[in-house]
Amino acid sequence: MNFTTLFLVLSTVITATISSPAPACRPSKTTFTSSTTLGPAEAFVALSPSDTYELTDNGLELHLQRPEGTVTTSKGVNDKLGDGATVNSTFSFLYGKVTYEVEAPRVAGVITAIILACEGDSHDEIDIEILGGDPTHWQSNSYSPASSDTQPLWGVFSGVHSIGNSSTISSTHAYSVKWTADSITWGIDGNDVRTLKKADTIVNGSTHFPFKNPLLLSMGIWDASNPLGTSEWGKGPINWKEAPSKIAAVIKSVEVECS
Repeated sequence: MNFTTLFLVLSTVITATISSPAPACRPSKTTFTSSTTLGPAEAFVALSPSDTYELTDNGLELHLQRPEGTVTTSKGVNDKLGDGATVNSTFSFLYGKVTYEVEAPRVAGVITAIILACEGDSHDEIDIEILGGDPTHWQSNSYSPASSDTQPLWGVFSGVHSIGNSSTISSTHAYSVKWTADSITWGIDGNDVRTLKKADTIVNGSTHFPFKNPLLLSMGIWDASNPLGTSEWGKGPINWKEAPSKIAAVIKSVEVECS
């Protein structure tokens, strides 16, 4: 599932999959194993077909599948995009801390995304994005559009951070987001690395900070091979002549803590 499609899914499908969203934070931890169940009545539900993910004793595998037919690369982009998995929580909350244990694939052009996203029309997001073409770093971002925006502020509040400890994204790391009414703090392996304050998100007189709407958890893997700007950011396009036909990110656990 590509980035644009993910936004459409989040805005049109979530309402159908969450029957009673709870804005209050409720502490929980889900450790994914082969016996874990996904569905509307469970903590998490898959929004993509069953062949795009697999529950194993090693965790929840999110797959990006090679496009069918011949993939042509020209001028820095691929003419076809692979289909990736998306799994969302069936609950939402207003403020708290989320920690994801993740192993991400080291394939240039592949993005592993672990996101807090608004289920309504505001499109608020708090992102952790792991680029397969940059195996020693990960990225943080916040996106909260305002009516005064003349264009999307996709990367204005983003940051790039080291994995640390001579490790790479393919090892298991605990990525965290602590979200309050006034700030967002991102961390890795128990160490805070960046704080974005609400007061620092004012652009053209408008605040761009998610502080009004409850957010849900979204985990996905997607192909950043097109358009050109996305491909350049994602270190793509994917070289499907060398990449495996099925690329996997692994989510081992998700924990929600309340302030």
